[in-house]
Amino acid sequence: MKVGNSKLKIQGGFTLIELLVVIAIIAILAALLLPALSAAKQRAQQIRCLSNVKQLTLAYFMYVNETGSMVNYSDTNNGPDSVWCGSLIQYYANTTNLLFCPAATTVPAVVNASIGDPGNSDHCWRRPAYGTISQLQYCGSYALNGWLYALNNGVNPFNTTAPANYTFNKESAIRYSSQTPAFMDGTWVDAGPVETDPPFHNLYTGGFLSSYTGMERITFIRHGGGSGVANQNYTANWSASPPPGAINMGMADGHAEMVGLPKLWTYYWHLNWNPGSVLNPLPNPN
Repeated sequence: MKVGNSKLKIQGGFTLIELLVVIAIIAILAALLLPALSAAKQRAQQIRCLSNVKQLTLAYFMYVNETGSMVNYSDTNNGPDSVWCGSLIQYYANTTNLLFCPAATTVPAVVNASIGDPGNSDHCWRRPAYGTISQLQYCGSYALNGWLYALNNGVNPFNTTAPANYTFNKESAIRYSSQTPAFMDGTWVDAGPVETDPPFHNLYTGGFLSSYTGMERITFIRHGGGSGVANQNYTANWSASPPPGAINMGMADGHAEMVGLPKLWTYYWHLNWNPGSVLNPLPNPN
């Protein structure tokens, strides 16, 4: 039997059309996976942040139990301007990452040597310990509830014009510990909300001016806001059209939770907080 000398046809590789099809499939898969990966990253950051505010809250009340006093606004041992950052330093000194939300670890680029620099949704704040940024400074992503500072001669140095009976001057004065915030995501080192505080219109920066000492410093989006950039001019009424987003808060009873921005007015921020005095609908943003 005679066998023919037929030659095998050898494939030389992918054609251009086949390569384009493969690239298109990879692009589609990437487009499907990236949002899921981004959401997973944001969720991991939120959980880590939640742990941080819980531990800072526990550190605060460890200090209270050991010293028998609430934290002083002026901590002369660790810098007269260091507030709670200096007072609690021995409780977090070995774990300074507690001061930083994983979503806001970058230090602001602008340097204000006299008072420091506020944070925002993805930047931490920076505060001098001795009145000038060139000396010892503290950086962080969280705010202490200003009504948890100790009174000084009957006045809360955080807000010298506020009634003295707003301040929790001792731990036993906290009646609703599961609803009294201690630490939370903040654009500055502290915040002392009152019932009639408006939210802030810029959901990326929050408010920082000296006249903005309450809700303005914490009504910004750090968690739960989706993949979009935080609205920097949200002027809609918060009751009729609540904005997205949330912050993490550690409560006086030791637990922590993520709270949607419009719900911040439902907590007992100061000693004589009156839910009936909260404006309804909520005031328009500043």
